[in-house]
Amino acid sequence: MEDNKLVRKISKDDNYVNNNENQTDIIINNLKKDLLNEGGKILKKNKFFNDLENIMSNSEFKNFYDEYFKNFNDIKVILLYMKLYETIQKEYFEKNNKKIEKELLAYIIKNLMMDNITRKAIFKSFNTFTDEKNTINNHSMLDIFENINFKIENNRK
Repeated sequence: MEDNKLVRKISKDDNYVNNNENQTDIIINNLKKDLLNEGGKILKKNKFFNDLENIMSNSEFKNFYDEYFKNFNDIKVILLYMKLYETIQKEYFEKNNKKIEKELLAYIIKNLMMDNITRKAIFKSFNTFTDEKNTINNHSMLDIFENINFKIENNRK
């Protein structure tokens, strides 16, 4: 007889736990729906978050990110190369009124970074560009070319 009472009590306790688990699942699912809905609104209204989602979902960028963004020093070097890439593209277009070929761009970047003087000028300009004390909003790495006399012309000769 005692055993039957114990079985009924355990059975009632199990139902209570099961009911609470079901209620918890319902609450979590409803909360998740609300969060997804709010997140969707954020992605529609906030260009930065939408752009971030798009780029981080891009497999080519994700592979690049996984390969080269290992630590903060790597990130700074990658940003330097990206700004240098962009700067050379702009400067080349301004001087030649056409887009630079990717092969020429790769050649120029490699040679600028291999040369002691130009590499130092690039790092100095990048440090100025990234310095949080820098109050010049439009500072760009184009300033480096004033110091190094943009070597495209020299590379062509």
